[in-house]
Amino acid sequence: MSLCIAILSMSRLKKLNKSLKSYKENGLLDMADEKIIYFNKITNKDKEIAKKYGFKVLGDTKNIGVGKALIKLFEASTSKYIIFLENDWELIEDTNITKNVIETSITLLDENKVHYILYRHNKNPGKPFYIKHVINTFIKSNGVITEEIKSNWEIVRKVCRCHWFRNSVNFNNGLNAIVKPIKEYPGWYTSTNKYCSYTNNPYICNRVWWLNHLKNQNNVEGRGSEVNVQKHWYHKMDFKVGLNNGLFRHQ
Repeated sequence: MSLCIAILSMSRLKKLNKSLKSYKENGLLDMADEKIIYFNKITNKDKEIAKKYGFKVLGDTKNIGVGKALIKLFEASTSKYIIFLENDWELIEDTNITKNVIETSITLLDENKVHYILYRHNKNPGKPFYIKHVINTFIKSNGVITEEIKSNWEIVRKVCRCHWFRNSVNFNNGLNAIVKPIKEYPGWYTSTNKYCSYTNNPYICNRVWWLNHLKNQNNVEGRGSEVNVQKHWYHKMDFKVGLNNGLFRHQ
């Protein structure tokens, strides 16, 4: 399916090993044509663990930052699609679910229904998780959580799990303004970059799309972090974001 697993890592070898072990046990490694890890402050132990799981190794003895490392990952790949992960994301769904999610994701990308798809798990996202902050910010600004939102809470969570909101989400706009179901694909939804802020949480996208739209933003000095990319540029764009139940939990 022309798929690359691209991982950004620095230190935290125990977490990286736990993540890679989960990818192997749940079949993700077998689904990929390419597997690449970029290490900031690379060490010999980094190289050993990457090779143990069949990953191509890239890296620098210095910390070149998130943005520039991301560019090196995406430019090194030759695959059509990339699943991007940092080293502390554990795959918590089994092989069948993982395969189904990835295959459906690629179909949605090919049909241009979405530009990228977020893979943080909806019900078991791990910590930190900022949904309470988003809700509390909204309530403090005299917002009211409507019955429509309350009765569709699991759907709203799919958007709210995307942290680092630039502004509080206006839940008064109604559920349909925040997230829309994809009728042909039950359990799948779309939102926009207005509600889903830029994140380095797990996602899948078309590699060329990323290079055309996100490379330059990540190449600016001081960018690459979630806050800085969206602050300067992201919310001015018009991106369709795909959402489902997700695959990965933050350790």
